[in-house]
Amino acid sequence: MYEFSFQNPTRIEFGIDKEKNMGRYMKEFGAKRVLIVFGSDRIKQSGLFDNVTASLRETL
Repeated sequence: MYEFSFQNPTRIEFGIDKEKNMGRYMKEFGAKRVLIVFGSDRIKQSGLFDNVTASLRETL
């Protein structure tokens, strides 16, 4: 295995409706594209996926 370094800065936001600011947070990091990984359809059933993707579309 080759030697390498990996750094993964993490920002964790807690609170009501924080997912609606996801686009703004990603813009601060200079993101142009994002990968959303989830484990079940519950994220879609709850509306969380729609809130996150709407915020990303508005901002990015």
